[in-house]
Amino acid sequence: MGQYAFYQRFNTEHKCYTFLRKMQRQGKQLRCRCGSCRMWITKKPNGCWIYTCKNCRSKWSDLFGTPFANSRTPLTKWFMTIYEFTHNQAISARTLKKKITVTYKTAWRMLTKIRETLWVHQNHTLLLSGVVEVDETYIGGRRKGKRGRGAAGKSPVVGFVSRGGDTFAQKIQDVSSRSLHKVIAERIMRGATLITDEWRGYNGISALGYTRRIIKHEKQFVKEHLYTNSVEGFWSHFKRRVRGVYTSVSPKYLNYYLAEASFQYNLRFNDDPLSAIFNVCLVPLRG
Repeated sequence: MGQYAFYQRFNTEHKCYTFLRKMQRQGKQLRCRCGSCRMWITKKPNGCWIYTCKNCRSKWSDLFGTPFANSRTPLTKWFMTIYEFTHNQAISARTLKKKITVTYKTAWRMLTKIRETLWVHQNHTLLLSGVVEVDETYIGGRRKGKRGRGAAGKSPVVGFVSRGGDTFAQKIQDVSSRSLHKVIAERIMRGATLITDEWRGYNGISALGYTRRIIKHEKQFVKEHLYTNSVEGFWSHFKRRVRGVYTSVSPKYLNYYLAEASFQYNLRFNDDPLSAIFNVCLVPLRG
């Protein structure tokens, strides 16, 4: 959908709330968390509906469970932010504030909430399988001193790229066997084939139910189907966007930025990325 068509479709609060309710219900009857479908509905002037369960007296609104909850920013600007978020490889708060006419603080908060939602969604839904490339790197500003493993002042992160599938990346405490084995067990299905370099932190991973194949980078980077070029390419792409768009990323929010990059990478073969991010941001996770 083009920018003009999108803004025409969602140019009022009522249109945005109507679309939000349609996405959340998906043709199903609305129910409270207690299971009751009997409720009072209060319709606010801006188009938002407030629900009160007649059984347990729970109260919630259309925005419950979305990044927009507890926000005073109009829903039209949230939808515009989602559009810009989807149609740019990366967007900074400084750029967004000019596009939707808000303060820098508001733009930063909106982008952070969307990135956080993507992070939570991936944590609950993403589980890789098949042949998975695994690699770790360090994220942080350029400085003098040691580079690579053990570099001071940088955050270690690990990434996984499933051949022909999805990717996932997250910050870890260190690159020891304990940290690497823990996150691998959480993110990759047992029985998968892991392709790694010779780093000793991956030693013993076979005992967890994985097949490990090693590419020795001291000798070669590609040996038939044995390589980690995909995940290394993802790291290269992520570091370029950090330097070129964000300038720097706080370790506190690093996982959110990794989730954004992973989500966009996973949509590389998707013809409708806007619908994909609407499904994540507008439909609260269940369970």
